[in-house]
Amino acid sequence: MNKKRRAAAIMVILAVLTLVYVWQRPQSFEREFSSIIYSADTGEAKSTMLGFKGEIYRAFPGERKMTGTLRADGDLRYDVTLRESGGHYLGVISELTGDSGIQTTGLVTASLELDKIWVTLNDVNERYGFKEQEGNIAGPARTLEEAKQVAKEIIGSK
Repeated sequence: MNKKRRAAAIMVILAVLTLVYVWQRPQSFEREFSSIIYSADTGEAKSTMLGFKGEIYRAFPGERKMTGTLRADGDLRYDVTLRESGGHYLGVISELTGDSGIQTTGLVTASLELDKIWVTLNDVNERYGFKEQEGNIAGPARTLEEAKQVAKEIIGSK
């Protein structure tokens, strides 16, 4: 009888450990979005592609975190870390400046399902002559109206 209890306890412990391992194991993802680079102020719009590849980590208990690479407008690449925040993923892209400071160079917001993304990048603003924080990339979108709707849905999602 004692051996049966011990064997059952060991099986329960192994089952719990297996579930914890499966839960916390990183999940790979790769997404490409047909997107629009746009200026909310001037109404300018240009189509582009956004690519996002990485891994999602689930905390136990807690919010999810994702790390990966964001590819924007063909040749722009950024290493990003996004954290679950208020119904969406949110992350800041930063770089070290010459005087040992940190400068924010972008902001990434994605839906929890990773089916929508909204990005603001200083490099895109400079490339297209947008004022600071004026240029955005949203996807999936084929028109300016769709891009603005994607941004509203991500920020407004809970």
